[in-house]
Amino acid sequence: MEDNYCPFDECFLYALPPIGRIAFYDDTTVVYWCDGTKTVVRRGEGEPDSKYTAFTAAVAKKLFGSTSAVKKVIDEYDTEKIKERREAERLEERRKQDLAAKRNHEKRIRKLAKQIRDLKEATDLVMGPFDPSLFANCDDEGNEADD
Repeated sequence: MEDNYCPFDECFLYALPPIGRIAFYDDTTVVYWCDGTKTVVRRGEGEPDSKYTAFTAAVAKKLFGSTSAVKKVIDEYDTEKIKERREAERLEERRKQDLAAKRNHEKRIRKLAKQIRDLKEATDLVMGPFDPSLFANCDDEGNEADD
């Protein structure tokens, strides 16, 4: 991809047709284009009445094809949304690293447990099973206790 690539270049290949007329109604604005098409936008509930906002919304809708496409473009290039996506990606990467570390830790524990079992089996083969009664007369340090 070249350095000066703009994702909007493809959109602008389909330049806007000249405007035929603009009709402003209560909460609806209709832009009639000279190519015979029209673009209808409605003011959202609670939004202020602004001819400028209505007209620019109609132009953006015509340019990008739909209101949802305009919203996707805004979301894609909004610096706050970019920060949120990067933070979410960072957290997901951290979660994956933590999960991998946990799996490695569990694997090490299983390996150590197997080594302990193997040592116990080898010890039992050489010395016989452990008999705690052999140490009944010993103190905590393993010395024979005096009676």
